[in-house]
Amino acid sequence: MRRISPSVLVSVLMSAAAVPACGGGVSVSNEGSVATGGSSVGLAFADLNGAGVGVAVEPDVVVASGKRGEVDVLVRQDLVSWRLFANFFSGGETVQVAGGRVAGAGAVFVRNQDGEVALMPTEAGASHRLGFPVSIYHFVRSGAPTDASPPATGLAIGDLDGDGSAEAVVTAPGLGLVVLPGLAAAADPKVSPEHPPTINGFKLAAGPAPIEAVIADVDGDGRADLAVLDAQTPTLRTYVTQSQLPLDIQPDKTLTLPAIGVALRATGCAATPLVVTLADGRLVALTRTGQIEPILDEMVPVHHVASSGDALAVDGDRGLSLFDACAAAGSLLGVDPVAAVALTPANSAKTRELAVLQPDGNAVSLYQVR
Repeated sequence: MRRISPSVLVSVLMSAAAVPACGGGVSVSNEGSVATGGSSVGLAFADLNGAGVGVAVEPDVVVASGKRGEVDVLVRQDLVSWRLFANFFSGGETVQVAGGRVAGAGAVFVRNQDGEVALMPTEAGASHRLGFPVSIYHFVRSGAPTDASPPATGLAIGDLDGDGSAEAVVTAPGLGLVVLPGLAAAADPKVSPEHPPTINGFKLAAGPAPIEAVIADVDGDGRADLAVLDAQTPTLRTYVTQSQLPLDIQPDKTLTLPAIGVALRATGCAATPLVVTLADGRLVALTRTGQIEPILDEMVPVHHVASSGDALAVDGDRGLSLFDACAAAGSLLGVDPVAAVALTPANSAKTRELAVLQPDGNAVSLYQVR
């Protein structure tokens, strides 16, 4: 199949008007590409409005640099384009980035190659601006850890206790899942990054090598739960939230996968709440009844998956596609393989933003999907 560059994605999508993704036909508007500072390895959407500023109507794009030790912030310039706002020091060679709101303000979470997890607070009363990273797990200085906690291998952000402020969940071999509530102290703009506050949490057993976690409503009771993959065994473990106040999370299912899982995403679908990318490039879904079922065989091998409610953006050797996660239906878009993809939640107009990190790590292409 002939490859099509991301710059002509919009023409491909508009010609595929019958795409049955997300409950109907899909239209896509090309919003251009923005150069990053280079060596970028991951991206996410994040609400970067600081304390005293309302929830963002549209989140910014945060891009993690693998070598520069920075996070790039991309913001909307006008109705049809984006621009680079600024680069912010992230405390090390960043390998994962996520967004969340903590204590009424936006924040960015980063995990670096040393296994340190840090929170980058937003500036009070401002938008798009990030402060210095404040360590919340495995504090590292001058390349050496200052505590005995093992390096983090994964990170998930979400509101587990239902209070509107995000918790962090860290995966760490030897510890399992480390749940970190009460992040307001780390998000305080007045906190000293050199003397980060102690973040008290609790542990959940998670096998020999937990690596990829997600916060999602696994059992359908309306409360956020947890799921995690293991890097050494083909295992998916789920944990259910028994109560939010106080926060009580208990082990639920231990399921055997057809192969070791390497990526885990929440779908927002009642019947199939989770999707797992396997090491051999296949995709499987976890059903509400605890069954593991193969999906989207036509996309094998899969490289990257982004999810947003009922929408899945799936990148494989055949290109990038959009699918209805609940119906496993969609259409091939024919876009060249990419380094990472991210989707925003749909707004009231059922519109999402799609961000695509180019393979060279030097630019992000943005699209509006309706």
